[in-house]
Amino acid sequence: MIKRFSNFIYESKFDSLAIAIAHDLFSIVKSTAGTKPGKAIHKEFTYSDPLEFSLNFIVKRVVQFNPRRSAHFKTLPWEVLNFEDNGFALDANAYIPNASDYDEPELELVLYISPEAEPLSYEILNHKLVEYVRHEIEHLLQTGINRRTGHIIKTPGKVRSGAESSYKYFLLSDEIPAMVAGMHASAVRKRIPIDQEFELYLRPFTKSGLLTNEQFNKVIRAWIKFTKQVYPEAKFSNKVY
Repeated sequence: MIKRFSNFIYESKFDSLAIAIAHDLFSIVKSTAGTKPGKAIHKEFTYSDPLEFSLNFIVKRVVQFNPRRSAHFKTLPWEVLNFEDNGFALDANAYIPNASDYDEPELELVLYISPEAEPLSYEILNHKLVEYVRHEIEHLLQTGINRRTGHIIKTPGKVRSGAESSYKYFLLSDEIPAMVAGMHASAVRKRIPIDQEFELYLRPFTKSGLLTNEQFNKVIRAWIKFTKQVYPEAKFSNKVY
């Protein structure tokens, strides 16, 4: 699919929205630095233009990170590696009612961060917030009251549940656009090739043995193919032909 100039402006609008929201969240992180470890900080935001949704942001400082003891990270064991490498673990989810319900969608982002990683980890965290917010914005565009032409995709529940604990999750019809949208936004801000961003994202999954080399390559190929179709201006490394 070849995009027109108007499409690039359209995409840029949602990238800009993700950057603005990430700034709101990052301000909370900085303003609460020094908070006693173990105390969860909850902040709620409401947005109405150009998309209508609420956002719940949870920040918790922890000295030791054990996903199994966290309601938010107990099914995400690879986040241990992200915490060890970056000093924080981040998760995001979208709760989107059917458009006929007219209920407001809700995004939730949860951040566990080590006090020892502050402020050294802030630059990486800021990029990650942009990535995760843009990812969830793409899901808002796919279904519900915020759905937009060119983004509408719905993966059947049975297909999604069957892929939850498999590399096939990264290849779901609604996840590929969201994954690529998020990493495209962060790669542009970091000024790195997008395939390098893909590899950085998948590294914890390969290091923990959740992805084989064959599966890793299959996911990368699918993401690159989608990127070339939808983001023809994206920059790739010399490894991509």
